[in-house]
Amino acid sequence: MIGFYTLFEFLASKVRFYGLMYALSFLLINKLVAIKLHKYDSTKINNVMFDVFLGLIVGGRLGYILAYDTENIFNFYEIMAIWKGGMAAYGGFVIGIIVLYWRTKAVSIPLKDFTDALATFLPIGLFLGRLANLVNGEIVGKYMSEHCAYRHPVSVYNMLFEGVFISCVMLWKNKYRIKLSETSLFLFWYGMSRLILDYFREENDLLYHFTYGQLLGIIFIFISIVMILQERKS
Repeated sequence: MIGFYTLFEFLASKVRFYGLMYALSFLLINKLVAIKLHKYDSTKINNVMFDVFLGLIVGGRLGYILAYDTENIFNFYEIMAIWKGGMAAYGGFVIGIIVLYWRTKAVSIPLKDFTDALATFLPIGLFLGRLANLVNGEIVGKYMSEHCAYRHPVSVYNMLFEGVFISCVMLWKNKYRIKLSETSLFLFWYGMSRLILDYFREENDLLYHFTYGQLLGIIFIFISIVMILQERKS
C-alpha cells in the first residue's frame, strides 16, 4: 500500500520508512550546513534549519493536497499525515523559501550564504526522499512501450539525477572552481530533472500538457539563468 511501509513497531508506535527518511535527511543536511556555515552562530543555524524543514514538510503536504487530493483540503489530519506519503516538491519549495527568507533576515545571516549551503547538500535529502517514493511505490512510470509490460522506474531515475548527479555537480564546482553559485547550479539542474524526468511519469493531472513538476522545473530554470547571467556580469 502506498506510503504505509512500516519498518518496525516501537512502544505501540509504527516507525514508517517515509518518516525515517525525512528525519535522516534533516539530521544530515542540518549537520552539513552547520559545518559549511561555521562562521555563524550554530544555534541560529539550527533554529533556521528546523523552521525551514517544517516549512518544507507543511508546504509539501499542502501542495500535494491542493494538486492531487482536494477532497481533503479542509481535513487537518490528512494534511499533516506525512507518514502516508504524498509530498509535492513545488509546495515544499515555495513555503520553504518563504520561511528561509524570513528566518535568515531575523537572525542576520545573509540569504545567499544559507541558500548556497542548502543547495550543496539538498541532493542528499532528494535522494532519500526518492528512495522513500520507490519503497512506497508512489510514483508510477509510463509503460516503456506499447508492447512492453514494464514501466519506467521513475523514482530510480530521480534518485540518480537529483541525488547522485547534482551532488557530483556540486563536487565538480568546488574541484574546478566554477564561478557560479551553488544555488543557481542546483536550480538549473533540478529544474532540468523535473522537466525531463516527469515526462516518464504516469501523470493524470496536467496543466497545458505539462505536469505541475515540469512547470516548477521551467520556473527554476528561468530563475537560474537570470542568476547565472547576473553572476557572469559580476
